[in-house]
Amino acid sequence: GVPYPQLDASGSVVGLYMAGPDAILATIRELVEAGFSWGAAAEFATAHTAAVLGLSRKGRLAAGADADILILEADGRVDRVLARGRELVRQGQPLVWGAFGGRARA
Repeated sequence: GVPYPQLDASGSVVGLYMAGPDAILATIRELVEAGFSWGAAAEFATAHTAAVLGLSRKGRLAAGADADILILEADGRVDRVLARGRELVRQGQPLVWGAFGGRARA
């Protein structure tokens, strides 16, 4: 959750709200609609965001990184999510519930 500008219909900033994890996916989708490839949009929204925030273990797939992976269907729907190598979502369905990956549901 970080402050994110709230825009009116004309694009003017009218306030701020706390962006959740869905904000990055929304940004990726907007970039694809603007003509970016899915790969370029994902790199822009993740690697650049992590770099700006100084999060060296986030936003990329590399040795020593956290192994956070979002796998999308061709139409942009979430298929799988892994965080630090732990599967949290499979076939669009949450496997883990609660704040910060609390209890798994049976």
